[in-house]
Formats: sequence, C-alpha cells, structure tokens
Amino acid sequence: MAASLLRAITVKEAQTRLNATRLQAQMLIREGFIKSVIGKAALKGGAATCIDPYSVEEFLGQLSRKARSVPRLSKGVRSITKSAEISGRPTREIVKLLLSGRLERVEVEIGSSGYSAVHVDPGEVIEKLPDPDTRMGRGELAQLLRISPVAMKRLSEGAEGEPFLNPKPRTSTLGAPMRYSHEEVDWFQRTYATLGELVRISGLHHAQVLKQLRENNIGPVRDPEQIKIHLFKRGVAFAVLQD
Repeated sequence: MAASLLRAITVKEAQTRLNATRLQAQMLIREGFIKSVIGKAALKGGAATCIDPYSVEEFLGQLSRKARSVPRLSKGVRSITKSAEISGRPTREIVKLLLSGRLERVEVEIGSSGYSAVHVDPGEVIEKLPDPDTRMGRGELAQLLRISPVAMKRLSEGAEGEPFLNPKPRTSTLGAPMRYSHEEVDWFQRTYATLGELVRISGLHHAQVLKQLRENNIGPVRDPEQIKIHLFKRGVAFAVLQD
C-alpha cells in the first residue's frame, strides 16, 4: 500500500498524461475508467487525488490498441466527444466500445497521443449502438450522480425555481416512466457539480471544500434546503479547488 501511495498522482497530473480536458478527465474517473491506487473506496472517501498512473497508461493503451497511425486523419472520423454529439450516443458508451475493441475505424494522427488524439467514425458508432433510446430512468440517474431519490426528484421538478433537468416520458402512454436523454445528462454534468463530487475529485474533506468556496464568495446555485443537495457551478468551483 505504501508503494502504491508513493506512485499516486493527482487528478491534474492524470489530466496531463491523458491529454484530456479537465471535464474529460473527471468523466473518465467518475465512470471508473481510471482507477485509484486504493480502489473504489477512494472515490467514496475523498481520496480521488490518489490516481494510479498505471491505470492511466493501461487505459490509454486499450483505448488506442486498434487505432491506425496516419499522417492525416481520414474524412469522416471525429474525436470521441464530437462523435458522441454527432451519433447521439453517450461518450461513456463510445469509450466502452473502444476498450472492448469493437470499433474498427479508429485513427490517431502521427505525432499526437492520448484521449484527445483518438478519432472514430460516428457512423460506425451508430451501427454498434443501434438503440437510440439510451435515456436513463430517474433511479439510474440518481445512482450515477450519487444523490438521493428526493434530491433527484427536486432537480427534475424544480424547487423555488426552474427545474435543472427536464425528463420526457418514454412513450405516450399515460403514466409512462420519465426518462433523461444522455445529452441532457452530459450537459448537467458539464455545468454543475454536487458537493459529493467536489469532495471526491479534490480529495478534500467536505468542510474544507465548503470553506474554500465560501472564502471565494461561491455559494450553491440554489438553497440546499429546497433541493436537498449542495449544487455548484462546476467551472468556478473546480477553478478555486484546483488552484
């Protein structure tokens, strides 16, 4: 364990090694593609700064294992993020396709490397993920965001203001379960961060996180008593915590 902790790197260092944006690195950690040296408990115990560098290298190796190195990218291939937008499929599902080796048309331009360098064909993504209804139920989304069902309900229905998420019924049948599109979920995760996520990613105790945010005049976007969760604007919150 001591040796593992000595080799651990921070989220910011992992971001550099991945050649990814901060939001992309956070997504890869949140989805479990990048591991901690002390296992899953790290993400629950506020030690997300203990990123395993071997996990980063292994991830990048698997991500690009079927990629062709080309002097110039072929017409039609796009970055993982852009392919998700074009195909209407979740980024995490495209990453899973790459890791499992199910995508054939994968390219990396010579001289580039890392997550941002991997390009895929959105058309092939659609072929491999043909079901367009990748929307999530309320319980699934609450699990993904690691928030309570009550908080999830408040985010969807609005409390003292407009709702943060607008689910749509899966069918036109009266009483059909409400579903959240992955575009809306991705937008929410790019825009907001819960206190729990700030704690997991920063590696700080929740009291320290709140103290630093208060000192920089950053408060929750809405009264936590109303929505049953501390929710912050992601960009400004992480800018303070990662300084």
